[in-house]
Amino acid sequence: MSASRLQCLPDRRTAPKVSPLTPELRDFIDRAIVPVLVKQYMGKMELAKTARDASDSQKPHGRTKQRKVRP
Repeated sequence: MSASRLQCLPDRRTAPKVSPLTPELRDFIDRAIVPVLVKQYMGKMELAKTARDASDSQKPHGRTKQRKVRP
């Protein structure tokens, strides 16, 4: 049987934060990718608002359902 050893992990508060992203890659993400993602998100929110407004306008306001009455 092999003896297992506990490994101490560095404290996250005192450990230096190292980013795997280079400054060039971060700049590219900020200038190219983020604006595209924000534009898509805002477009989806606008579609959702439009659909919600359309469904609200089709609801009868304060009325009960009309019953079909035979003549």
